Amino acid sequence: MNQKNEAKMIIGSDEWCAFPSLNIPAIKARVDSGAKTSSIHAINIVRFSRDDEHWVRFEVHPLQKNRKVTVNCEAQLIDQRIIKSSSGDKESRPVIRVPLSLGEKTWEVEVTLTNRDSMGY
Repeated sequence: MNQKNEAKMIIGSDEWCAFPSLNIPAIKARVDSGAKTSSIHAINIVRFSRDDEHWVRFEVHPLQKNRKVTVNCEAQLIDQRIIKSSSGDKESRPVIRVPLSLGEKTWEVEVTLTNRDSMGY
């Protein structure tokens, strides 16, 4: 079945999803149809090299408002992008490409890493 004929998935404004390659089996995501790029709340972001490639190491608190659960993550760095928020502020963010699972489906997605402590999601 080609992608154009595939049934559309109905999702809510926030959904549970997973990032299997980051060892995050469940994380609540807010769906923002106006955003050009997805982002994940990450702390202690550190860039490093592995086998002459650029990588990034970071921590994620997958459970909202629970800082006791921390997942240590590593992913290949694919880009660095300037992201402009809805308030007009600009920030340079690392970009990774990872599989994202929602329900029975999985997609390769690009995600920026940023500290979102001041935001709800």
